[in-house]
Amino acid sequence: MKKKLLLGTTALIAAGVVTGGVAQAAEEPITAGIGGYFRTSMGMINQDDSTGEFAAGAQSMTLANDIEIVVSGSTTLDNGITAGFSANIEGNGGGTAANGSAALDERFVFFRGGFGQIRIGQVESARQSMTKFAPSGNYNFGVNSAFFMYGNGGAVGNVRTYNDGLGNEDSIKLIYYSPTFNGFRLGASYSPEDSNNGQYGGNAGDAAGGFQNNASVSGEFSKSFGDFSLGIMLG
Repeated sequence: MKKKLLLGTTALIAAGVVTGGVAQAAEEPITAGIGGYFRTSMGMINQDDSTGEFAAGAQSMTLANDIEIVVSGSTTLDNGITAGFSANIEGNGGGTAANGSAALDERFVFFRGGFGQIRIGQVESARQSMTKFAPSGNYNFGVNSAFFMYGNGGAVGNVRTYNDGLGNEDSIKLIYYSPTFNGFRLGASYSPEDSNNGQYGGNAGDAAGGFQNNASVSGEFSKSFGDFSLGIMLG
């Protein structure tokens, strides 16, 4: 009896493996790719302090780099839903604003279909990702949220429209984007707290003065009328 039972169990396991292989064969393989960018610049500064003297501690020449590698992939399941991932790897060392950036920037998984798109991970909110920004002739030095800031422009000069500063830009969150209907699209996101991953190391807890239950909603209209394109967003 023991021998027959063992053989029967083995046969069931083998049948399960074969069945799993058949189900996966109907789905497309995962297509992955690597992209990214490398930006570098040199700045020469002549900046005076409030008394008209050369600002103490200011360097007259400096260099800056910004490096990012993007690894992403997706596959279409046999039910028609596309599932994928994206992870941005920062090439600058360190983990503070003073000496660079953390190794991983935005990273999330997504599910896309006739229902729209769902994202889960450390990524911008629906409001921020759908914002229509003012045109910038050069992202590195443009007047709209210049990436490299060599001089102290004061409170007005350092305003960054790419980030409103409301909490952690890339806190872990759940995001939903609706399908586009006649140029209209809606988005909503929710983050329980303001950390990149609150469950590593234990349960999430209250933090005095910390943001919690962060939510955003947004809507956009984008459409082309011949040679004229119109884009409006509210969030």
